[in-house]
Amino acid sequence: MDSVDGYLVTSTGAAHGAGRRPAGLAVDDVREVGVRELRDHLSRYLRYVDEGGEVVVTIRGRRVARLSMADDVDPLADLRARGLVRGPLRSRRRPSGKELLAAGAPVSDLVGEQRR
Repeated sequence: MDSVDGYLVTSTGAAHGAGRRPAGLAVDDVREVGVRELRDHLSRYLRYVDEGGEVVVTIRGRRVARLSMADDVDPLADLRARGLVRGPLRSRRRPSGKELLAAGAPVSDLVGEQRR
């Protein structure tokens, strides 16, 4: 068995210790990885983020994205609470007095008739 990023890897490639923190990982650690490295080892980096780490993704050395834990908070509710957005002033629902028209034939047939 070999060790890769603190995980024991068997000859079949299965990693043991998936629920444990890799050796040397402190909560709130930040790692920078290139897109190819992230793609090749996505599961490993997602476990890292799940354990409290943070991953910064780079393209040719330029930082383009950040992977961090997802909050259970509704982002829209958070924006409303901070006063940055507000709900609609009126409902977009149709008034109850108006009903939708029901077509007796496909719309394409109706358009064809009008073009003749």
